[in-house]
Amino acid sequence: MKDKLFWLIAVLITISFAATAQEVDTETPSEVKTRKWFAGAGTGFTMYGANTPDYKFIRGNIGWHDHVYNNDIASFAFSWHADLNLEMQSANSKFGYSLGVRYTTYIGYLGASKYDNDDDDDFFYVRLKESGTQTDYLRVKSVNQINSYIGVPVEFRYLPFRPMLFRPYMKLGADFNFKINDSSNVKFKDDAMDKYEGDVAKLFDEADDFYSTMYFGLGVKVGRVGKVNFNIDARVPAFVITGNNAGIVEPIAGAGFNFSVQVPL
Repeated sequence: MKDKLFWLIAVLITISFAATAQEVDTETPSEVKTRKWFAGAGTGFTMYGANTPDYKFIRGNIGWHDHVYNNDIASFAFSWHADLNLEMQSANSKFGYSLGVRYTTYIGYLGASKYDNDDDDDFFYVRLKESGTQTDYLRVKSVNQINSYIGVPVEFRYLPFRPMLFRPYMKLGADFNFKINDSSNVKFKDDAMDKYEGDVAKLFDEADDFYSTMYFGLGVKVGRVGKVNFNIDARVPAFVITGNNAGIVEPIAGAGFNFSVQVPL
């Protein structure tokens, strides 16, 4: 994790210095003083494809051979965020650097893969306990692990074209988050098993207290110079660069959207 964070920070610093150097080469001393500041608020989501860890205590609803684990189990991760930020744009309006505060809800999901329309098969087995020759299993439809974070987003934007009403841009960003709350939700095949929700939740690893992502984006800035602006961009791709972030799943890569409003200061 430390290596990934090191290289992420190095990339962001290198890009920022390169962009600043390019800006200075084209500015006069008086132009340097005309850099623009924007206060903004935004929200968005990201969906991640994920692998199911090799949990020995769960089995898909397809058989009982000892070597078959986690078959017929679906997994993914989903995050939603809202943030406040402050962006500084260069004098020529081509570069933007922003820093802010972000609230994120991150959900790791495990559920039975559904290959047909038979709801009776829409579950997997969780081994609750084993004593001697007796093993107790529960039929589970899904497990959600829900984590809340407060973090700091850092973003760099490049807007290659002159100011106009619709202005495309490219973005590189990262966020660094600390967990403030966590909870789990287990849905059983039989409602009578709800009393075991806490026992099943404890079988899965908890998410780490620290969670960080890196993402690239393409978007459009809408608005006139000196007026309120709107931004919409697609995060493609997005990566989780820390390890046990969602606890119950292993995220691979994701994509999402972000919408924000900016007010000139």
